[in-house]
Amino acid sequence: MGSPHPNIINFHGVTEDNDGYYNMVLECANDGNLRDYLKNNFETLQWIDKLHIAEEIVHGLIYLHDQNIVHRDFHSKNILINQGRPKIADFGLSKQIDESFMTSGSELHGMIEFVEPQCFIDPKYKRNIKSDIYSLGVILWEISSGRRPFQDSEFRLSLIYSILRGIREERIRGTPSKYIELYERCWDNDPNKRPETVLVYEDLKQLIEPSTMNRLDVQSNMFDEGPSTMRNSKSQQYSINGSSSQFYIPKEFIDLKPSEDKEPSGQPNKTTPPPNKNKARASSLDALQNKTSTNQNKKTRASSLDANLSKQNNNSLGSKIEITSNLNLNSRQIGPEEAKVLSQAIYNNSIFTLNLKMNKLNNEGIKILSEALSDNKTLIILDIGFNKISSEGAKSLAMILSKNRVLTTLKLCGPEGGKELSKTLPNNTTLTYLDVKENEFDPATKKLLNESHSQYVKMIFR
Repeated sequence: MGSPHPNIINFHGVTEDNDGYYNMVLECANDGNLRDYLKNNFETLQWIDKLHIAEEIVHGLIYLHDQNIVHRDFHSKNILINQGRPKIADFGLSKQIDESFMTSGSELHGMIEFVEPQCFIDPKYKRNIKSDIYSLGVILWEISSGRRPFQDSEFRLSLIYSILRGIREERIRGTPSKYIELYERCWDNDPNKRPETVLVYEDLKQLIEPSTMNRLDVQSNMFDEGPSTMRNSKSQQYSINGSSSQFYIPKEFIDLKPSEDKEPSGQPNKTTPPPNKNKARASSLDALQNKTSTNQNKKTRASSLDANLSKQNNNSLGSKIEITSNLNLNSRQIGPEEAKVLSQAIYNNSIFTLNLKMNKLNNEGIKILSEALSDNKTLIILDIGFNKISSEGAKSLAMILSKNRVLTTLKLCGPEGGKELSKTLPNNTTLTYLDVKENEFDPATKKLLNESHSQYVKMIFR
């Protein structure tokens, strides 16, 4: 059985092995995947070669889209190279556009670098042809650079925030300006602004025409000679369950989960923004860690934290804080007094991620934070593990989960509160990650939680 298209991997048939498992027999690609091919051959590839690679990839994608097939996991490792010709492969997530169960397409499969922002916002988002176009834009950039996009990003969450904010990879010096314009249109935050597959193909064909290639060779203004900088498009507003939320990306990230598929690199960091140079902030937080828990020191810690947050608020434009903060207050002896200061920052929507693991919040501190969270529009990640929270504190937290429409990740632990959480989880539509693996829940409570949470929530037990 041959391939229906020269740029689609050839399917030969199915065979059964000695253990009774069935295996697909596919065409052998002697040059590996596109990423490896670029890594091994990039120094010798001319721009005409890169353009031909891009053109053939898009040609194969046109065939899929003409058949109403969305790939949904389109990236450089799913494009194989056989005798120099790219072939699209790995259709494990591909679906017909009109299939009734397309909603499962929003699950975060695949490589984050190639996933469009909408998939991180709406768990019910249906991937479509424009989803493949977004991925294609990243692939076109990788062809221009010869390296993995965001290769120095160590954490999935920080990368997701960057993509949501409109951060894209840097332009590569020496790239034809028309090619840059093309891939930047493909990876636009707004799906409606991404070009049709056929239009991408036509633009590439025009770049390959002899007259165009001659101009590329002699006209320096056809190349991007500007400084290599991370691209940052305008921040977009997305509708989540009927409400509009503005996403802002901080200057530094506090991450809770490493990214997958990291590759070693000697390149300068292209993904994480420069470290915050606010030494006063760093020293004030360091001071918090070293102080004892006397009443005087509690006031000192709270005052220091208050001054620190107030200084951050000076970066605001008007009444809106454009750059939200990420606070890592792990093991800083934070108690109810400091929780009052933090609650004001939460009310002001000036915190993006908050790590309060291993502190002394207890039920009073959790209640204070919970009240602030009910109207918060920015806090996405909250870690309050190991804070001696009883069922009373868990009840306060559970109540806000039914109102909060922003929080996506929650980590907590303690022997109580599971039943309270199970009551409110069905009403929450944004939480996708709930880590309770350190909680000593009994089997009955675990069962309640498993039965109550949404299919989109990944729940981690011990």
